[in-house]
Amino acid sequence: MMRAHEQRRYDTPFNGERRPILLDLVFAGDGETAKKYDHIIKSTVETLAASEEKFRHIFESANDAIMVMDQSVITDCNAQAMEMFGYAREQIIGLTPCSLSPDIQPDGEESIPGITDYVAKAYDGQAQMFNWQFVRGDEELFFAEVSLNSFLSSRRRHILAVIRDITDIRKQWEEYKNLYTNLQDTFVMVADHTEKMNALGAEKMEEVKESMGKALDMMKRRRLDSGRRQDNRQADDATGNDAGALQPVS
Repeated sequence: MMRAHEQRRYDTPFNGERRPILLDLVFAGDGETAKKYDHIIKSTVETLAASEEKFRHIFESANDAIMVMDQSVITDCNAQAMEMFGYAREQIIGLTPCSLSPDIQPDGEESIPGITDYVAKAYDGQAQMFNWQFVRGDEELFFAEVSLNSFLSSRRRHILAVIRDITDIRKQWEEYKNLYTNLQDTFVMVADHTEKMNALGAEKMEEVKESMGKALDMMKRRRLDSGRRQDNRQADDATGNDAGALQPVS
């Protein structure tokens, strides 16, 4: 007896493509053999469905934006990507990374050749990680860290892009750099002021030493003059006394 078994299942896999799973077996045998293969087919389909559900859950619950690309065209994205860029899933699918980038990057590089080169290298199997500036749906610019890796699905190579918004981190870094620069300027000013004060202090010390030297010399001269005057007075007194003693008595 010939028995044909056909089972079809449609699902949305990890890469966003909705495709059929077709299992069609034709074999001869008794009913027990047919039941055995029915069980194998059912178990395989359930395993595939569980795997798809697991990866879909990881895909949707990730904190980073995740996009799947086929030939640089976005074919799927998660909820975080929609929130990050401010678009609905249907609006993102069909776009390219260039559509979500400004014409020129902050370093002056054109976005189209830059991102095209990164994607081409990722397709060749070279994992890419770089910083990039994107534009949201409301035209707000923001910086992100981008990771590109290739994978095979349905015998086609796709790109998995993981995008992390680093705008706040970059702002904190800029504030840190400004603070560091200001501190450096402050240290230079303090060092310069200290050097000037030291030079001024040394100059003043020399002036003080000179003034003290002059004052000491003046005090010595005054002391010497005072001593001479006192000696002269004593000498005069002694001479007067001697003269009185030698006068004759009348």
